[in-house]
Amino acid sequence: MTNYSLNFRWLAWSGLLLGLGWLAGCASSTGVVGHAINNVAARDNAYFLAREQLRATETKLYAGRVNDYNQRLPLFPTLDSASVRANRADLNGIIKRASMPIQNRPGSDWTDDAYLLVAWARFYSMQFDDAALTFKYVNSTSKDPNAQHEGLIGLMRTFVATDQLESAKAVSDLLDREVGTPADARELFLTRADYYLRTEEPKLAIPQLERAVPLIELKNERSRTRYLLAQLYQEQGDDQKAVEQLNDILAHNPPYELDFFSKLLLAQVSGLDAENKARLDKYFAGLLKDPKNKEYHDKIYYELARLAYRQKDYAGALAQLRTSAKATTTNRSQKSYTYLLAGRIYYENLQKFRLAAAYYDSTVQNMSQTARTYVAVKERADILKEFAKQYTIVETQDSLQALVRLEPGALDQRLDQYATAELAAREAALAKKLLADKIQARAAELAGRPSLTNSSSLSNLPSGQSNVDPLAFDPTAAGTGAQWYFDNPATLGTARPTSCASGTTAACRTTGAPAANPTAPTRWPTATCPSPPQATTKPA
Repeated sequence: MTNYSLNFRWLAWSGLLLGLGWLAGCASSTGVVGHAINNVAARDNAYFLAREQLRATETKLYAGRVNDYNQRLPLFPTLDSASVRANRADLNGIIKRASMPIQNRPGSDWTDDAYLLVAWARFYSMQFDDAALTFKYVNSTSKDPNAQHEGLIGLMRTFVATDQLESAKAVSDLLDREVGTPADARELFLTRADYYLRTEEPKLAIPQLERAVPLIELKNERSRTRYLLAQLYQEQGDDQKAVEQLNDILAHNPPYELDFFSKLLLAQVSGLDAENKARLDKYFAGLLKDPKNKEYHDKIYYELARLAYRQKDYAGALAQLRTSAKATTTNRSQKSYTYLLAGRIYYENLQKFRLAAAYYDSTVQNMSQTARTYVAVKERADILKEFAKQYTIVETQDSLQALVRLEPGALDQRLDQYATAELAAREAALAKKLLADKIQARAAELAGRPSLTNSSSLSNLPSGQSNVDPLAFDPTAAGTGAQWYFDNPATLGTARPTSCASGTTAACRTTGAPAANPTAPTRWPTATCPSPPQATTKPA
């Protein structure tokens, strides 16, 4: 290689470095090149990282929404101290990164977008005042219409979250005159729907959701929003449109939980003709048999009760509700709805106010205080409790006055009846308590006893004979299939004496019977050695 070539390459590299230095120096200027470099540096560094971190945080928050399918599903994440604490580090990181292009590249086109990231991080941190100020700043200073629209939508969500509903309505009206991107339109429609649900105007929320659903890109989120739309259609009595939404959900292979509850809701909005009833009976029977639905048995029986309630079969509905309450394990929310429906039946349909008061009281004890219907249910529970108290007083006074008007002989007879009934009730309650105590004590005893399946004393049983613990019999264990030792052929067949008259260890037959006179001493069976062994018999 000649010296000329080396000098040329050296000069070329020097020129390139000088050019890059000049461009870097121009970055602080307002020229075209400096502005372009500011944009690239602002967008592809800290802003990019902050935006991706916000998306990841939002994904986590949306996935953490509590899906109580007995209520309207929430559109947006529920913000509370727990959610803020769980995401505080990420949100602080977003603010820190998004602040870098604001401070270091103030002339770039991405400054307003960085401010929006800061505003959303403030919003999810529940720093609503700071978030509102930042959204307002972007809307008033940005030259980008899309950034302005996002600032107004964020401001509206902030007002809705803080129950400043009049201000939220004013922002919504302002956005009516704007035209934005599909993403902004989707967020606007969802925010408006959330506003109308907060103001208890579900009829106005429906068209907003209808416009938002086609703009939702994620399949599962779109199906979830359709489920909320079906719930609102059902509330408005438009079962046919609810069926259409649910069929669309099921046609797009939703997650198992959404699929399961969509089918349950589909049963509630289907017709009650003979053909549909037969189909629903078969469907619910299949749900109960499926082992994957074991944790949902309380919900399935609750839906069966609702189905019976629609048919005005109140006794059948109450029977299904009792089964649902027994099937509930840890889901207190479902138990509250089970009690609520029972209370409604006793109050609105059967006019049994004391029972209604009891069920409403149980509903309040199990229902979350954040539930949409909690305040109304609590109010009715308090009213029913006082009404039942006064009703009992009036009923007692009426009974006492009726007793006063009786003749002495009839009065004595009536009082004897009351006393007999009271004593019988107390004896039954005592017997039930003793039985429960006995079962509990027996269970504790069996729990502390070593398992006989691993015991060497039963390890050499002949084939075909089961390892049955004869001491495990509990005469109070109804429905368990337990048998007394001498009534159980499996255990009796394993009995072998240590010796007999012939000196063998063959099975011996028991003979003898108790005395016919119950007051006479008991005659115990004696053992003889049959040859060959005969079938075992039990004492009379």
